[in-house]
Amino acid sequence: MFKKILAIGGTIAIAASLSLVAVAGAAEATHPVVAGTAVCNPDTQQFDITWRVTGDIGYASETATVVTERLSSDGQDSPVVTPSFVGAAVKGEGFVEAVQANAVPGASYSLTVEVQWTNHDEGHLISQQSQPVTVSGTCATPADEDAVAEISTTAATCDVAAALILGRIDNASWGDIARDGDNYSVTATASEGHVFAAGTGVSDDGSTQTFEGVLDRQQTGEECVPTPECIPSSAVSYTYDGSTNSGVITVANEESDSGELCQGFWVTATSWKYKTGNMWPQSRDQVQYVNEKQKIEVAGEYPYQADMTCGQGDIYASFTEQPEPTAILSGPSDPYDEFFLHQMGFKGPGPTFFNQPTGCNEVVPVAPAVTTATECGVLSTVSAAVTTGIDYVVKFDTVTGDYVVTATPQPNYYFANDDDQVITFEGDAGGVIACNEEPNATVAFGACSVDDEELPLTDRPTATSASSDDEFVSSRDVTLTFDNSKSTRPVLFTVFTFPNYDRTVASGKTDTVQILDSTVGKYDVKAAGRTFKLDIPTCGLPTLAQVTPTSSSTQPTCTAAGTYTLGSEVGEVVWTVNGVSGIRNGTYAAPANYAAVTITAAPARAGDGLDPDWENPVVLTFAAPTKVCTFDPPTLPLPPTTPTFNPPTLPFNPPTLAYTGAALGTGLSLAGGLLFVGFAGLVVAHRRKTQSKQHPSK
Repeated sequence: MFKKILAIGGTIAIAASLSLVAVAGAAEATHPVVAGTAVCNPDTQQFDITWRVTGDIGYASETATVVTERLSSDGQDSPVVTPSFVGAAVKGEGFVEAVQANAVPGASYSLTVEVQWTNHDEGHLISQQSQPVTVSGTCATPADEDAVAEISTTAATCDVAAALILGRIDNASWGDIARDGDNYSVTATASEGHVFAAGTGVSDDGSTQTFEGVLDRQQTGEECVPTPECIPSSAVSYTYDGSTNSGVITVANEESDSGELCQGFWVTATSWKYKTGNMWPQSRDQVQYVNEKQKIEVAGEYPYQADMTCGQGDIYASFTEQPEPTAILSGPSDPYDEFFLHQMGFKGPGPTFFNQPTGCNEVVPVAPAVTTATECGVLSTVSAAVTTGIDYVVKFDTVTGDYVVTATPQPNYYFANDDDQVITFEGDAGGVIACNEEPNATVAFGACSVDDEELPLTDRPTATSASSDDEFVSSRDVTLTFDNSKSTRPVLFTVFTFPNYDRTVASGKTDTVQILDSTVGKYDVKAAGRTFKLDIPTCGLPTLAQVTPTSSSTQPTCTAAGTYTLGSEVGEVVWTVNGVSGIRNGTYAAPANYAAVTITAAPARAGDGLDPDWENPVVLTFAAPTKVCTFDPPTLPLPPTTPTFNPPTLPFNPPTLAYTGAALGTGLSLAGGLLFVGFAGLVVAHRRKTQSKQHPSK
């Protein structure tokens, strides 16, 4: 039967507060959803079926109210019906639930309800039946998961094989141990009412747990060999490089009770030098006591080396004492009894000695370096060479220049084919040179020149304003010569107030100083206590021109064209007329339209100056005749549009005049033509002004 209504979907409560806004469709299309789920109830150990009635989501605004309900089992009505849903309302996704307790396992249940929809007529009920819910399985108290079984194993050793140990066992029992070679298997079975928790080896129902594995056999390898009391000699090895007389001794870190070699040893690395051109005798050179003169008896690496310098290398060893080679070795084991590392029985190359070729200690003396003095106060020098294996003794008389240099071989070196092993070098390096100082200084100069841009032309002296007392000096190129050719020592030449011209000139040499654009009238030069006054003659005065431009104009008449004349009193002038440059002196026709003419004058020759009384620019104006003219004026030449150096030639034959009837026309008469000829014959006066710069003589 139904126990209780458990829940009403939240959407029902929400929908209940909303007003209906739509009318549902046909009644046959509006149905609730009825479904059930069977679940075992652990408290009663019986099955419960939870039934749910849900509204029609297709008509979310419509509410269905359960009017009747009918529960059937296997097609038969249930003998007990509790109307748990009657009166409950659902809407859209909203639902109600009720629980049917004590459902019978194996039985099949269905629930049918009749509902009244809000959009249907009263009493127009809709019936809806659930799908059958079949109860299957058992519903009983589960067994406790408290069965426990544990095992462990022991590791295999050199004495025994690995073993399986059956450990803790709770609410279970062990079965027999099965063995297949080194593999094992054992199963624990849970007691009734108990099961094993899920895990490795546990059966699906938890009733058994099986343990499997491998048991290692007893160890028989090297690890089971007993540890020796000491490190054997077989653990010792070495390397040897004869060219460097070096190597490394290695004692392997083999396990032992003592951690030491069974028999320790000493090693001494030694090098020898040949004393003559033969192998014997030899003198001891380098000695290295390996391991700082301590016995080698523990594991490790022991490097050794004794560098050879033209001789022999030996690596000595002993089990009894530190090898101590003698100072001289006259032959093999003479006098020192030699025993080598390669004779000790260790692993390594042999022999552990090396002989360099004889003759490597032969030396050849070198003549001394001699410098002969070439200047007074400087001594000649004699310098002995620096040669490996040779001692030099120098005897040198610095006054006479005589010298003797004696060369002898150092120990363990020799001169070939020389009985007394003494070689001398003799000679004369030159005596002392007496000092002598006879310096001289002279001056040479080029042509005078004037710096055109240094002063305005009007500020320069002219031929009429300058006098012979002005001592005017223009710029010029000057050469100072410092002559030390007759001296036996270097001399410093200094130029008073001009330290950048100072020079030190070597003995027997001459030096020069070039001074460009000099304006100085004299130079004072001092050298070796002497003073040389080098005067420069005064330059003549410059003769540059000061140009005065001239201009004039005539107004047009009925019988003559307007003209303007460009000229100069002195020198040449170049003009700019109405923006056209390069116009030369001459007479030109005024514009026919009586326009003004603007002229600007400039000196044609570089260096000439313009008369300060002339002011650029000058504007020439032209006016039309005041009376009515009846003839056209002749055409005069216009200024060229490009520079020309030839002034235009004025016409001497006036053209035939024609009456045009123009209101302002003019004609040219014969008298007018003669007037232009008169202009062409003007003579221009010239005035020259000389210009210069004045500088006082120094």
